[in-house]
Amino acid sequence: MTSPPGTPTIVPNRGTNMIFKANTALLAGALILAPAAFAAPSPARAQVESPAPAKLAKYRILMTLNGTAPNVRAILDGAKPAIIGYLEQRKGAPLTDADKARLDAIAARVFPDAAEATVNRIAEIQSAGLSETEIDELTRIASTPAAKRFYTAKYAEQDTVAQASQDDMMGALMTLAHAVNEPKVAVPPLEPADGRTQKVLDLLKLEGSEAYESYITRHDEMDAIMAEIGKQVDLKTLTDDQRTRIERVKDEESVRMTQKSLRRSADLIGKALSDADIAGLTGDFAKPVSQKLVQVKFDGIQHKDEIEAALRAALEKVTAAYEAGT
Repeated sequence: MTSPPGTPTIVPNRGTNMIFKANTALLAGALILAPAAFAAPSPARAQVESPAPAKLAKYRILMTLNGTAPNVRAILDGAKPAIIGYLEQRKGAPLTDADKARLDAIAARVFPDAAEATVNRIAEIQSAGLSETEIDELTRIASTPAAKRFYTAKYAEQDTVAQASQDDMMGALMTLAHAVNEPKVAVPPLEPADGRTQKVLDLLKLEGSEAYESYITRHDEMDAIMAEIGKQVDLKTLTDDQRTRIERVKDEESVRMTQKSLRRSADLIGKALSDADIAGLTGDFAKPVSQKLVQVKFDGIQHKDEIEAALRAALEKVTAAYEAGT
């Protein structure tokens, strides 16, 4: 299709910059928000005082049970492929096995301390909104066999899940690129889930994952996608029709990406849970104390930039040490 004269066009770029920059932002969001929530953050919690050591220790146990603490470490380790891609782009050549071994050694020095500090800071932020009695009840819920199966499955196959998410982002990038000049571009909805899958999806909604996925998709992921598009076309020169079309496709892609991510989680979790597990967890996650935890985590969005900066600093420290040969 030939574009009208003067109409901005774009050729999708499958570079690593978008992936590298998105990784730290997405994972910061996951750490501080997951599960996200259903209301606006509370300004009263903007300043967080360090909780009593005993309370902080209890909350850190909860973070281990519900997968948050292990996921912090997995997130940093999972960022290594993005770092490799970034370094290879700067070097203009693939890293050798020896290069990768040196990078691994640097990461082994940097990441454990960064993970420990991040876990502790998240615990400080989130535990401030809960009483010790509430933390004890949440720990009891997270300690049940069904909850253990739920959280194990939720964080399973992270490499595969991360690659699928990156593929979704690249697909959305291609669709939005075409939307600049293709008036009829549309994003097809997913087929309805079967009955059992829908029960797991309902469970994920209660647990907060649906709100979290929606937030991350509409903000961090879509911002990264539009930033990549903005490298190739001056978005300020788009016509009103183009802007309207892109906003429509952004909304459609956000919904589809969120649904696909939740379906992947539901598939993994559904295989690990029995019908009785799903019913029991639905009741536990619907309890007021569980919903309060969801809200407390969403209140932590005020500290998202702080967590993101800490994660980014860890990645940059590894990158700088590698390039400096230390």
